[in-house]
Amino acid sequence: MGILVMNVYAFAYLLAAYYNPMVMGGTDALNAGTWFFTHQLFDQKFLSIFAMLYGAGIVMMMNRADERGMEFAPIFYRRSA
Repeated sequence: MGILVMNVYAFAYLLAAYYNPMVMGGTDALNAGTWFFTHQLFDQKFLSIFAMLYGAGIVMMMNRADERGMEFAPIFYRRSA
């Protein structure tokens, strides 16, 4: 749910509004306050949690490949003959 809250601005406005609420005319206190609240609470926390979960998934895939005796490599990786 945190990732969804992070992306609400990207879904509703231009991408620039994700970084700066003043782009779409959000100059009143309520809009700026909402943007600041979501930026501090969600962007700063959930993005780091999302990155850690992504990294944990990569580690799990590496471990499973190692247990099966397979080589873990990206899909686009090709060994030269």
